[in-house]
Amino acid sequence: MNKPTALVTNDDGIDSYFLQVLVHRMQEKFEVFVAAPASEQSWVGRGMTRRDPVTVDPFNDMDVTAWKIGGTPTDCVNIALGSLLDEKPDIVVSGINLGMNVTLPMILASGTVAGALEGSFWGIPSIAFSQNISSEEYDAVREVKGHQQSCARSDVDISSQIATDMALELLENKTPLPFLSLPNINFAAGIQPDTKIEMTRPGCPFVGSLFAPPDDDRISRFSFNHEVFNNEAEDTDIMCLRRGHTSYLVLDYSILGGHRPCG
Repeated sequence: MNKPTALVTNDDGIDSYFLQVLVHRMQEKFEVFVAAPASEQSWVGRGMTRRDPVTVDPFNDMDVTAWKIGGTPTDCVNIALGSLLDEKPDIVVSGINLGMNVTLPMILASGTVAGALEGSFWGIPSIAFSQNISSEEYDAVREVKGHQQSCARSDVDISSQIATDMALELLENKTPLPFLSLPNINFAAGIQPDTKIEMTRPGCPFVGSLFAPPDDDRISRFSFNHEVFNNEAEDTDIMCLRRGHTSYLVLDYSILGGHRPCG
């Protein structure tokens, strides 16, 4: 029996360990193709490259068919589905992201979520995965794209297997999600194989200004204050992560785009 096919993307770049370990795990149950950005594309949301040329190059450092694409995650999925793959894949998988993608402000800005959403626009079951990382480790892990030993690297070795199982369960679900609906999964920091998974809803904090005042050189730099999450309700995605659990949230855009099932 042939394995189902999966297109995998991310927003951290094709050289991310978190993507590469997911691809390795998924090969056990899927025929995997990869179309991922050549460089980090975090916080670009559903941006697409309108004016500049987008490079598309084979990537030979993984033992699957892969392309390194000089654009956004949405570019990557759109180009792969429209021009690179001979047939539509059974599922589009985005991640595993370095860090969390929770609450509406972050979800709507997430390139990881946008990559999965592009798959949904093509009528393909799609799912986004992110790995929460402790604040003490985050900068160091991001600096090396997860390729050095850390607690977060140990976490994603576990979450990549769970992600593979979740992707397969999504395909085998006898009641498909509505068109333009997709799970957004955020794995707990310190995850174990039996870590509790909670069905959640998105938090919606007011994040206010996301940029520091311009300096003497008239440069304003991005600056995110995590204290904006402190007053969120207990059933939200961010509070689930703070309890040390994994958040399973279905993003349902079907009200905006009709109600036909995927596939």
